[in-house]
Amino acid sequence: PPVKAWTPDEVVNWMKDIEGIPEDVGSIFRENKINGSELLALDKEGLKMLGVKRVGTICLLSDEISLLKKAANDDKVTQIEHS
Repeated sequence: PPVKAWTPDEVVNWMKDIEGIPEDVGSIFRENKINGSELLALDKEGLKMLGVKRVGTICLLSDEISLLKKAANDDKVTQIEHS
């Protein structure tokens, strides 16, 4: 499914695939039931508010979220071109 439609479980599974992200961060996302739309809306400040403390982890997640956003935007462009 598109990222925006991800369930909180799918978000946590995505996070498990990112090298260098501690497991407790997945727990934070699970406890807060972060879904795909919310994931795409998270910035560094939002990650801090969630309780992600390590700067390196925040930067890694921020970069990965940016890649997801870019991929989501590319999908939209592709859909528009084909409609």
